[in-house]
Amino acid sequence: VMVDKMNICFCGHFTGGGTERATFLLANQLIKLYKINIISTDSNPPFFYLDKRIKYDHLHEKSLLGKNIELAKYLKAEKIDILISVEAMTGLYSIFATKIIGCKHIIWEHANFFQTQGSKHIRKVRKLELLLADYYLVLTKRDLKNFTDNYYHRCPIDYVYNIAEDVDNPIYNIESKTIVSVGVVRDIKNFLIIPELAKEIFDKNPDWKWEIYGIAKGNYALKLQEKIEEMNLSDKVLMCGQSSDIETVYKNAAIYVMTSKNEGLPMVLLEAKMHGLPMVSFDIETGPDEIISDNVDGFLIPYDDKKMMINKILYLIENPDKRKEMSSMCRMTRNLFSEKEVSDKWRRIINDL
Repeated sequence: VMVDKMNICFCGHFTGGGTERATFLLANQLIKLYKINIISTDSNPPFFYLDKRIKYDHLHEKSLLGKNIELAKYLKAEKIDILISVEAMTGLYSIFATKIIGCKHIIWEHANFFQTQGSKHIRKVRKLELLLADYYLVLTKRDLKNFTDNYYHRCPIDYVYNIAEDVDNPIYNIESKTIVSVGVVRDIKNFLIIPELAKEIFDKNPDWKWEIYGIAKGNYALKLQEKIEEMNLSDKVLMCGQSSDIETVYKNAAIYVMTSKNEGLPMVLLEAKMHGLPMVSFDIETGPDEIISDNVDGFLIPYDDKKMMINKILYLIENPDKRKEMSSMCRMTRNLFSEKEVSDKWRRIINDL
């Protein structure tokens, strides 16, 4: 069908985190059906793998108006049929550009209903987008309810999960004594509690260690490093920086732990699940309870209950059979997030437009 060679462009602010990973995984699937462009609102080169048929560009203008005009010219020159704005705040650059050019516009949320993405204007921006966009996509069933209950929307609104990259026959490493957490080292990820948790866990299990992967810059990262040193955990809690081979990290781990205060649909839990890792996570507003089945492939902990988190991690350390069982359960429940399942849903949405 001719419809399948539509030109689709993703526009967003890409910094090598979970949002970029989710966008690139989707683009690598959709390139099989459509022409794909990605335009970044900043100057960073792509961090994750991109299919070589995908055209990657940048907006160069600094001002809001400048970016809008530049994007409108780009959409026209590239003959874009559908623009997908990655994250609600990107709509500031794209909502008027798409209207001027007359191309279809999908807003793809990556935060949950309660997150502000660092902007006090996000509610106003979302209200505008729900009036002017052609489709609004959120990440979870719970968020779909939150958005439809609390916002007036003229366009269709739906949820679509992020893709988790398929892993062929993951083999759980029962010999591993490594706990892993992944994410940009900043307040929302709540990594500052890790040394407290680790102290109690490693007092009983001195041969275990905890690795933290992700960009570590600024005050929060310094505070975390200081706390690790103060608690004499420098050889136990390791800040490993950003990894370009995160698959190997998951393969060599025993347990995945997520301490976040807030997430949309956490890529890290999806990746851990695909690699068959038992997961322990705070049961925050959106994400974890749609990925983890409590006591089946991981544990959901009431938010900030550190005592319970310590106990569940200790339980997994002391019960390798339970870890193995959880690992095999991960494989049973991972299809919802598979490349095929998610890209099929996107294809239906795109063809609807």
